[in-house]
Amino acid sequence: CFCCSEQILDQREKWYVVDRRWFEQWKEFVESGDQNSSSFPGQIDNTELFEDLDSYHLKERLVENEDFMLVPAAAWHKLLQWYGMVDGQPALERKVVDLPSTLKVEVYPVEIFLCLHSNMENVTSAQFSRTDSIYAIQTAMCQAFSVPPGSECRLWMKSSDSSCERLRNVQVSVLDACLSSGMVRTHTLTHTCPNTHTHTHTLISTPQATRCVKVLRNRDFL
Repeated sequence: CFCCSEQILDQREKWYVVDRRWFEQWKEFVESGDQNSSSFPGQIDNTELFEDLDSYHLKERLVENEDFMLVPAAAWHKLLQWYGMVDGQPALERKVVDLPSTLKVEVYPVEIFLCLHSNMENVTSAQFSRTDSIYAIQTAMCQAFSVPPGSECRLWMKSSDSSCERLRNVQVSVLDACLSSGMVRTHTLTHTCPNTHTHTHTLISTPQATRCVKVLRNRDFL
């Protein structure tokens, strides 16, 4: 059975989000045993799961087994090999994360808005697992903004009132650093270098970020 809820989760595994209607169509096709059946599902199509087809952000509050199914990596790769996927759509790979007292497939990673301190208008976003370290964010930031290798970098959490709190321990997880959905509403993650060049990744409420910030307010669940 592909159903995530009926399997014991393992942190080493990856799972994939698949539109439930496509999945049910595939099941009907397989169970009919008729290769010429009208139930042929066609390419994997997750269109109905996305807010739009530009950002490919998942809609809010999607429910497993109602809106989508979770399939293990081995099954996903077989489905992809057999049926292909609609052009341009990303594969929705998700980690199994170890949260207090439970293992869960992290359907909604934490989305963080990033920018350079020297150019606060150039805002981008990236998704991180709650189990990722702050150092992983710092590394991604350096790559995204072409920070020279070996630069001494610092991470800051910037409040909406412009005050900053430095994230000194880069070994802690996103969860332990409280970079959760609730914090994203009012805080900005800032990344700076202490020399003449300053580089910053931030979480700010610019017009560009408003829609995603609103989404994150409702993502207090996995």
